[in-house]
Amino acid sequence: MENNLHLNRIKTQTTYVYKLNLILIWLLWPNRLFTQKKSMVYLKYTLLYLLLIGSTESFGQKTIKVNLYTHTNDFVAKKPTHIDAIAEVKFIERKSIVIGKIYDGITGNQIKYGQHAWALAYNSEEYVNLGYAPDYAAFKTTFVKINKSDDQYCLIYPENKAPDMMWQKSNKSNAGNYGGGAMGVVIGESTKLDDEWVDQDGHVNIIFFAQFQKPSEDMKDYKAVLFRLQRQFYGKTLTNLDGINLTQTELKKVTFEEVVEYFETRIFKTQ
Repeated sequence: MENNLHLNRIKTQTTYVYKLNLILIWLLWPNRLFTQKKSMVYLKYTLLYLLLIGSTESFGQKTIKVNLYTHTNDFVAKKPTHIDAIAEVKFIERKSIVIGKIYDGITGNQIKYGQHAWALAYNSEEYVNLGYAPDYAAFKTTFVKINKSDDQYCLIYPENKAPDMMWQKSNKSNAGNYGGGAMGVVIGESTKLDDEWVDQDGHVNIIFFAQFQKPSEDMKDYKAVLFRLQRQFYGKTLTNLDGINLTQTELKKVTFEEVVEYFETRIFKTQ
């Protein structure tokens, strides 16, 4: 029961505000005002109603329960720094979550810099903070689903899909021809580094890859950097691991599916 303290508090506040709104609607009904100076009374009630509507939006924000991994070493060791924390959600879909404030599930106190954690777990899935990729510091409250990981590597390939209108509007000028949203910006940036990967259906995709350093006492606060998987890196990996040398022309013909299959079966072959 204690783990749901903050969540229950939010639900209770939301219920009270909704009831107050219903009372105000009843009071604002024209037949209730026939004995008063309608203009002034209507103005007062309207202002109060608008204030409470604002409170409803604040108290009724969607929340989810998550486990936080503040640093990469916490994630690798599968030892959450906060268990059953309550996170406010600004946006959520199958492969990404945009987080607001995060609260301790027992005390209800806000977790300072909680939304800057390296990773989080939600609904049996793990998500990494996109803000730890170069050029994406502005996305430090956006978490994208991890497709595969072990104690050495992490592979992420977000779905090429524009999120809701909030992201489309805020990033419209940066999204190029790849659609709006967080992924529109990510893919738009990828063209500068030759790290866009076209799938068999002709859709452009981006792949993030992280290599973890070995845990040590000196690196307990370590946060791994996610980098965009470039064709040059893929070519060198083929050469180093399998002695395969592809020309630039051959590298440009490699599809998204081929890259994902190679990394999931070759790099993570011990899983």
